[in-house]
Amino acid sequence: MLPTDQKLAREAILSEGIASFAEELLLAEPVHFAAFIALDLHASLAEIVNEAANFHFTPGFLTLGNSSSIVLGWNKLPEICLDLCLNREELQAYFRLFLSADGARVQLDYIAFAKSDGDPDVNTRFLAETLQAQQFMLT
Repeated sequence: MLPTDQKLAREAILSEGIASFAEELLLAEPVHFAAFIALDLHASLAEIVNEAANFHFTPGFLTLGNSSSIVLGWNKLPEICLDLCLNREELQAYFRLFLSADGARVQLDYIAFAKSDGDPDVNTRFLAETLQAQQFMLT
């Protein structure tokens, strides 16, 4: 398991790297996400997520995982939780993107490097470089 500071650093890099993608998803009506999740319309949810992802990243780099959920509580705003994957031969990352009226946040669940360096800082830099390399630069 990663030390907390490494995990937080990687979550910050991931959050910054997908910020424009998350902002685009926040433009959608949350009721649509909720309906697709509640009615188990995973293909419709995947279409929305993948279309937004392919606008910001090379196709197939960022995809919807196998599950998503709605987080509800009596004393908090509802959140949509999307399980997402970063897919590259040299890097696999699984994380959750939480969308709410307060904005977006990420939670890194798993990350693997094909050519893992013994130094976690090198691997963390590789994550940042990979995210940057896979982004489309919109001008």
